[in-house]
Amino acid sequence: MQIILTLDYELFMGSSTGTVDKCLVEPMRRLCQAIEPAQGRFTIFVDACYLLKLQEYSSVYNRAASDLNMITSHLRQLSDAGHDLQLHIHPHWCFSTFDGMRWNVNSSYYKMSDVPDDTLLEMFRAAKAMLEDIKGKPVRVFRAGGFSAQPTELLTRVFEATGLDTDMSVCPGAVYDSAQQQYDYTRCPDKAAYRFSQDLCVEDSAGKFLEIPISTYPVSPLFHWRLALSRVLRLKAHQTFGDGQSIPASSGSVFRRLFTRVPCIVTIDGMKIDNLFAAHSRCHRRGGDLLCVIGHPKLATPYSVDRLSVFCSRLAKQGDKIITASQLHYES
Repeated sequence: MQIILTLDYELFMGSSTGTVDKCLVEPMRRLCQAIEPAQGRFTIFVDACYLLKLQEYSSVYNRAASDLNMITSHLRQLSDAGHDLQLHIHPHWCFSTFDGMRWNVNSSYYKMSDVPDDTLLEMFRAAKAMLEDIKGKPVRVFRAGGFSAQPTELLTRVFEATGLDTDMSVCPGAVYDSAQQQYDYTRCPDKAAYRFSQDLCVEDSAGKFLEIPISTYPVSPLFHWRLALSRVLRLKAHQTFGDGQSIPASSGSVFRRLFTRVPCIVTIDGMKIDNLFAAHSRCHRRGGDLLCVIGHPKLATPYSVDRLSVFCSRLAKQGDKIITASQLHYES
């Protein structure tokens, strides 16, 4: 079996965005150490609109210039070490402001569909060019901020204009509707990868675009009650390394998870990494050949880093292999 370990390299999106060192640099160091037993490399989706905004403010504020230098240096080190840098877009950054100390986040433009078409295309071109300059290689893979890659015609228009050809936003079986996130992937094929053209949720073997979905796994309400309790108790092992605040989940999403079994993304974030072990075992039982996992450095905890190291040690013993999105793309 092959496993793609993806990370969304980003700050927090709530009232406090957190710092570059604690949300990105330090947790990445720990995560990279944790996967060494499997000699794996991450596929890292870089929130490139944040970099564009840092660049805009770098001539005005020393903090912005310092953060930009820290990130670009860090990303080049990661790329040189073999990690796969790809494009992540949270459009709201291009509409947010910085006063030299804090970001004033404008979440009215959180989804791609919130942004006028011409502005969105310009944003994609600039963000992709900046990331390619840092990476020194072409960028062809994309993940939408908040997984909100619909409507498909918007996505494909941008792909055709910028040379992107692979999406990794879909979470099969999942649906979400809030001011910041909106998607419905309940009709998506139950496949590790498939081609599409007009609709992300409809396979087209002749389609020019490739979808590599994030794996999902049905999670019981009991787990989410345990998760809620751990947050109330604030146990040190479950405190995130990141120092910002997330946008609160919608009340409807919270209710569904606490009272019904729902498909959840397979992730290495916090206590949710426990479901990775079950999802991996199920994939083996079903004869699956690919598991695509997501994580966020900002949401890593001492517990999740330790468990990731255990998981990677098991992979090494079983002969399973961690690959990057680019490696799968070239094989497809």
